[in-house]
Amino acid sequence: MANVNNDQHIRNMQSQYGNKTIKIGTGKDAQKINTSVFSNGMSITSDVKVFLNRFDSDQNGKIDEKEAVVLQKVLVDYAGKNKALSKEEFAQMVGQDVNSPQCEKMYKSFQVLVERQTKGLAQTTITNKDGSKVTSNFNADGSGTQVTEGKDVNGQPFKLTEIFTKGGVKIKGVRVKADGTTITSDYTNNADGKPIKITSTVVDKDGKLQNVSVSERTYDDKGNMLTNKTVTAGPDKKPIKSSMVTNTYNDDGKKVSSNTVIQDGKKGTKVTKDATYNPETGKITTEKSEIQKVVNGKLETVDTAESTWTYGENGNLTKWETNGINSKGKPYNIVDNYAPDGKIVTSREHTYYKGERQL
Repeated sequence: MANVNNDQHIRNMQSQYGNKTIKIGTGKDAQKINTSVFSNGMSITSDVKVFLNRFDSDQNGKIDEKEAVVLQKVLVDYAGKNKALSKEEFAQMVGQDVNSPQCEKMYKSFQVLVERQTKGLAQTTITNKDGSKVTSNFNADGSGTQVTEGKDVNGQPFKLTEIFTKGGVKIKGVRVKADGTTITSDYTNNADGKPIKITSTVVDKDGKLQNVSVSERTYDDKGNMLTNKTVTAGPDKKPIKSSMVTNTYNDDGKKVSSNTVIQDGKKGTKVTKDATYNPETGKITTEKSEIQKVVNGKLETVDTAESTWTYGENGNLTKWETNGINSKGKPYNIVDNYAPDGKIVTSREHTYYKGERQL
């Protein structure tokens, strides 16, 4: 990929590639565009992320002018002498087999980007494998709306409407559940577009307030989330639950560990979790947990456990195992084995002790 650090080099590239006319596609359906439509940078909204994310060299969720000129150069180079980018040339450009599902997905994402940048607005509707439908309406500056309709993990239908401001920054989300419960989340964001405060209000089907959660987040200079403190209060505004997540990162900005403390006033419990992550994949590898509960006015430990996650060569989860001690001081072991997709549990082995016997 081209050097995006030298300013003079960038100006030279902009002069050479920033105002070129090329065709997207071939034959009568080919669309003529000028590469200048990409010059001012772009927001990486969900409808164009599959294609555009590869040009986001600093992974900040947007394409600035320096990154945009790389896209312009790549498009012009692959369009070649006939100044037309065929689907086969597009496939070469993104390193995919032209007949592969991933190439098709990336090509559609690219077409949406072209439509958005040339017309100022792109409207798309995508149906996912799980049956959920996502309808997006994004302007060239990244502002717009996205509506997702589908089923939750319990098979119950829901509708989620999200509103984005300039730069593709989310400012509001409204989720309506099957029972009529509505969860409205309002976002306060920093200069980088990352949420520093999220206020979520839950009301039932009759509009009666159920609870309000306020989440406050901090970030390091690389944009990694350091802390996430959430407090949930009931209709009387008295806190009923709180959580605090603290993340640590290595020098490359990749997460290596996290500490989570959850306190539930209604249940009288406190849960502490210390997890480690593979910095290269970002996936959790181990976790130590402790559950404490108020007993006779005192906080006592009722369960401790150590868990491990194992992944296959394709990166999918293959096994989860936990070894713990229950409230009676007896050990137990649980092993879940997963299907090749890493999502479906194919078998569970549960060993525990009763009296002096292992069952």
